[in-house]
Amino acid sequence: MLENEIDSQLARVGAEGRIGIMAHVVAGFPNLEATRALIHTMAESGVDFIEVQIPVENPVLDGPTIRRACGVSIENGTKVADVLELIRRLSTEVDIPLLVMSYGSPLLDYTEGANSHMNLEAFCSDAQTAGASGLIIPDLPLSKAVEVGLIAASRQHGLHNVLVLPPDMPEAELRDNAEAASGMVYCMLHRGSTGVREQLAPNAAAHLARVRGVMGECATSRVSQLAGFGISRPEHLRQLEPHAQVAAIGSKAIEVIFQSPPTLDAMLNNVASFFDSMRAYRQER
Repeated sequence: MLENEIDSQLARVGAEGRIGIMAHVVAGFPNLEATRALIHTMAESGVDFIEVQIPVENPVLDGPTIRRACGVSIENGTKVADVLELIRRLSTEVDIPLLVMSYGSPLLDYTEGANSHMNLEAFCSDAQTAGASGLIIPDLPLSKAVEVGLIAASRQHGLHNVLVLPPDMPEAELRDNAEAASGMVYCMLHRGSTGVREQLAPNAAAHLARVRGVMGECATSRVSQLAGFGISRPEHLRQLEPHAQVAAIGSKAIEVIFQSPPTLDAMLNNVASFFDSMRAYRQER
């Protein structure tokens, strides 16, 4: 059974009786050194996990905020190797799990002249060596991930491949995902693209309950639920706490950076204040 830093952190969060927070950054936005500083600030502000996105030109599931951040990073010349080097440095500097979030194309084309299986094996090896604990690849669902060798490569190199589950996933497909899942699964709270929302999807609790039930029946190991898409307010965490173990905060965190004055200190202060306010969700009951 695969266990790594993600499992240890999930156990710590569970022992504290709260919902964990996963923050999302786009590597190279606003630049690589700023990304590094932002991750330090997030960790110091009590964030439990961080997903580090490899920028691509067409992030199909991302809304305008993350698309814009990817565009800035690409203009800065950020490459996959830069992202892995950033993770390598951070893995010895912060004491929380780091996950690579990417779309499939940079991984499938990781090394010139190799086939997809070889590229994914090489990438997973390099990601694990750099200090990553998991992968989130939303455009490689289970059937495709098996076909191209991602499931085997991630397991071989001790990485949790966090499978992404839309709210309308058919029952049979959900069961297949439960049997293949490890660490956590990413429960999309609504279809469409990422983005800040004022309210959670009305069927969020039902979706999470359905996933929890199937995981309990079919998963071969303990699998936690990571809820994401639209989470932006402390009350969202209060609403999700009975139903999920972790909440992903992406577009809102990046929006805070975009809305900050164009100095690193201002960005860091605003990001720290935002996550402090999110972590105070229990005090506002």
